[in-house]
Amino acid sequence: MRTLRVATATLLGIGLAASSLGLSGSASAAPRTSVNNCGELEVKPTDLVLACADANAMLTDLKWSGWSNGRAKATGTYEVNDCTPTCVAGKTRAYPVRVKLDRPKVQSGSRVFTRVVVTYVKATPTGRPSGTFRLGAYSPEQAAPSPSVTAAPAPAAPAAPAAPAPTASAAPTATATATPTATPTVTPTPTPTVAAGTAPVAALVKSERFQSSKLRLSITATSSAGGDRKGIRSVTVYRPNEYNTELDTKASYTGAETANQDEWTAILSCDATARFKDTLRIVVTANDGATTTLRGNVTPTSC
Repeated sequence: MRTLRVATATLLGIGLAASSLGLSGSASAAPRTSVNNCGELEVKPTDLVLACADANAMLTDLKWSGWSNGRAKATGTYEVNDCTPTCVAGKTRAYPVRVKLDRPKVQSGSRVFTRVVVTYVKATPTGRPSGTFRLGAYSPEQAAPSPSVTAAPAPAAPAAPAAPAPTASAAPTATATATPTATPTVTPTPTPTVAAGTAPVAALVKSERFQSSKLRLSITATSSAGGDRKGIRSVTVYRPNEYNTELDTKASYTGAETANQDEWTAILSCDATARFKDTLRIVVTANDGATTTLRGNVTPTSC
């Protein structure tokens, strides 16, 4: 009887252990909620940018007391540019705050927090005890620089088939005077000049460390294409990550706020998970579609 009881107890213990392992496995299978930090999904970030276009508002020195799939809590500092007299010449003000992330949603296959609630501990920049910020929807950054650069030479390829037309094997048999007059008119050489007509003139003015974990690039760009923003449609910065995959960051036009009407600004992540290798590649696109590519040397020591 004693042997039977021992065997029964042993089997019962194994069953309980197996069931507890099954419960822990199912719990760990739940997706981890992260936060969209200007295009990068992070968990418990030290800094969180609230205004990705110009980084004029951000949370720094975050110390997290809790992080679950439904909400997260932390204390830190709310830093905001007072934009006086302009956002470029303004000063950064700092306010101690309590932070809460909530309202998680699934965006592009990832579960992310979509709202930030900030409660001011002492002074407040708005006169209100708290503030609410909506984070931009997350979408994976796609490295697609090559289509924009190679799209201009592509139209030159269709002009090549005109060359086979002068297969003069049929022309000598007939009246040779009629066929030579047709071939010169089919070679349209002006097409390559259209693609290179209004290539933007651009330059990487400077790269500097911004706040505690960001890198700010200042880029000037103009074009004779005409239109707004000095003839420039967009400025995109491509950089490789730790997997040698290029990530793209859209620069924002800041020329309207400065004396330099051709100025653009890009804010890049500057932590250990986003290593800069070799050079950044900056693609400037004019309003007529012509492009110019810049190369900027940026190393991890710049952060």
